[in-house]
Amino acid sequence: MEIYNILISDEIGRNGITAKYVRSEIAKAKEAGAKEIRVVINSPGGEVYEGYDIFNSLQSVKASGIKVTTHVTGQCASIATLVACAGDEIISSPVSQWMFHEPSGGVQG
Repeated sequence: MEIYNILISDEIGRNGITAKYVRSEIAKAKEAGAKEIRVVINSPGGEVYEGYDIFNSLQSVKASGIKVTTHVTGQCASIATLVACAGDEIISSPVSQWMFHEPSGGVQG
């Protein structure tokens, strides 16, 4: 298999796309002998630390010699922008929309 696709088409975090899911897809790609992983993104963002974990997982794939290409097909906001930047190559649709900001958090009690 030449190219393996991973879809991130939901919120990033426990109610959407998780790092555990991405790592399992990476394992399937390696098992299939993929030379490239294509990450297709249409996400409003989500949980910062989950996104950091996804970013680091994609970085480790690159270190193993598998090319990572990210394709932004729609919305790429918040932590999804960091995930998109994990690619060796970043491709953005002419109708995609990006939104960058510094991470934020909150506590309630």
